Amino acid sequence: MEIGFADIGGLLIIFFGLKVVVEGKIDIEAGITNGAEHNTKFIKSHKTRLTGNSAKATGVGFCMIGMLMIWLVPNEEVLFTIPFL
Repeated sequence: MEIGFADIGGLLIIFFGLKVVVEGKIDIEAGITNGAEHNTKFIKSHKTRLTGNSAKATGVGFCMIGMLMIWLVPNEEVLFTIPFL
């Protein structure tokens, strides 16, 4: 079995999805910062929170996207191989 960047990315997405399913909440903050300073803070920000079943459904969706990424994206650059799989 050949392991590439797409496989590792898919595993990270699956891990994030499982973490969301177990915790049952997602906190997102996005905004505009004041540049590349040492202690950068948001000038304008917006916070969003998903909790309960909607967060768990989002986590399951992330898991599905990760599995599809592993199965459907071809490995053009192989990092390493596992001979027994």
